[in-house]
Amino acid sequence: MTFELHLFQPPGFNRLNLRTSSGEINYYEANPSFAETVIFFHGFGGGSSSYEWSKVYPAFSAEYRVLAPDLPGWGFSEHRAGEYTAQDYQTAILEFIKATCQRPVTVVASSVVAAFCVTVANQQPQIFERLIFMNPSGLEDFGKSYNGSFFSFASQVPFVNDFLYSQVITTRASIRKFLEERLFVQANRISDEIVEAYFVSAQQKDGKEAAYSFLKGNFTADLAESLPKLKVPTAILWGAKNTYAEPAIGERLSLLSEKISSFEVIADVGLTPQLELPGVTVAAVRRAMAKLSSTVAISESRF
Repeated sequence: MTFELHLFQPPGFNRLNLRTSSGEINYYEANPSFAETVIFFHGFGGGSSSYEWSKVYPAFSAEYRVLAPDLPGWGFSEHRAGEYTAQDYQTAILEFIKATCQRPVTVVASSVVAAFCVTVANQQPQIFERLIFMNPSGLEDFGKSYNGSFFSFASQVPFVNDFLYSQVITTRASIRKFLEERLFVQANRISDEIVEAYFVSAQQKDGKEAAYSFLKGNFTADLAESLPKLKVPTAILWGAKNTYAEPAIGERLSLLSEKISSFEVIADVGLTPQLELPGVTVAAVRRAMAKLSSTVAISESRF
């Protein structure tokens, strides 16, 4: 049985590719002629891909040009041998936006990729219209220590590395257990399709490289240092039962910049509301977009 086609290419979307300095990006696009663009960037973890947002982004395609990329090392994008760095992804995000968009864009991004987007937005705010972050994390926020020593050791032993990844971390059973214990609040929301999507992505050749780079701590940062520099209107969404960081952390982050004008906690979900309760997530993203549009309009009216 294969799920690949309908998992990764929703109806009405074209599958395209773009070469960046960090590797070739596979992405999905709808309505290329529409004036406004919304880009959905997935988070990281074994088997991550644009599928993470695939139950949400089609809801926006009636009004916007929608782009949903697999970042290098994930999904169906290019997977290279060797480690990845935060700079690799910041470069990929910047080059992807500049190559595909002619005017400022709205970006929706989750977890550690949201932190990459903050860095890019601080460097080139003119390419962004709005930022909407789902459970953003730099992994070391407010001075928290990230310990990736075990994975650093494992990555130096090829046999252990390959065995752990293929036989322990990314089997269907392990993926389901991880989703149940760490990402979802209710196990009955995890479909076979969701498990298969993570499995197919994780089993791509050299799929372990980006995953181990993440687990080892190559992408750590402190959002408490970068968020105060924001110049782009921003909203933060947070899963009420996020097992990695409670909503109080999200609220603290939201108070770091006057550009963060909206913070909303989504009830009865964990780290991935976009898969757990996609309809609720669509509504939350729409509310955030509306609030940010009002903020931009008020700001512009003062000049």
